[in-house]
Amino acid sequence: MQKETNLNQILQKIPHGSVVTSVWLNKQGISSSLIHAYKKNNWFKSFGTGAYFKLNDNIELNGALYAVQTQLNLSFHIGGVSALSIHGINHNISFSRKTYIYCLRGEKLPHWFKEKYKDNTEIIKTTILPKDIGLENHNDKDFSTKISTKERALLEMIYLTPNKNSLNEVYQLMESMPVLKPKLLQDLLENCSSIKVKRVFLYIAEKLNYPWFKKLDISKIDLGKGKRTIEKGGKLNKKYNIVIGNIEEI
Repeated sequence: MQKETNLNQILQKIPHGSVVTSVWLNKQGISSSLIHAYKKNNWFKSFGTGAYFKLNDNIELNGALYAVQTQLNLSFHIGGVSALSIHGINHNISFSRKTYIYCLRGEKLPHWFKEKYKDNTEIIKTTILPKDIGLENHNDKDFSTKISTKERALLEMIYLTPNKNSLNEVYQLMESMPVLKPKLLQDLLENCSSIKVKRVFLYIAEKLNYPWFKKLDISKIDLGKGKRTIEKGGKLNKKYNIVIGNIEEI
C-alpha cells in the first residue's frame, strides 16, 4: 500500500503526454528495481533506455523536450525557423520538415531522445547566445516547454544563414515582423557572440527601418573588426563591413 501510494503521487506529478526519465524517478525515491516492477505491471511503458511514459499516453516531440528541459535540466529548445513557425510567422516560406533544436555546446541528448527523433529533428549546438535570454513558455496540453522568442529565433536563424536558411528567407520573415521588443533585442545583441549574426541582423533591420530598430543603441553592440563575407559575389556594405547582396537582390 505504501508503494502504491507513493506511485500514485508520482504519477500525478507527470503531465499527460510527457516522458518521465529514470533520473527523475530516482530523485523521487523510486529505485531502478521499483521502476522495473512498475513497468512489468504496466504502470509505465518504455520509451527507450532510461525513459518511460504512462499507460495510454501519446508522446510527441514536445513531451520528450519537456523531460529534457525540466527533468534533465538541459538547454535544448525549439528555435530558429521552427520557433518562428510556432509563433505563426512563416510568410509562405517552405521550411525543412525537420525541427531545429538549439542547445549549448557540450550538452548531450539522452540516447532515447536521439533514437526517437533522429529523422525529424536537427540539433544545433552553439554558444552564440546565453541560455537564459530570449526564451518563453509554450503551452502544450498539460505542460509547457521553453522555445525561443521571435527575437531570439531571428538571431538563431541568421546563425544558420546562408548554409541552411537563405538571406531571402531572413529578409521576408523580418519584413513580416513590424512589432518586436527592442529591449529584448538590445539584450540579445549585446550578449550575442557572433559578429556575423549581429551585422546581418542590423543590416536588414536598418533597411526595413521599423520603429523597433530606431530604439536600438548600436553603440553598445560589439560589431568586431574586419570584413565578413556573407555572400560570395555580393557587394561590400561599408557601414557593417559585410559582403552581401543588395536588398533588392535578396
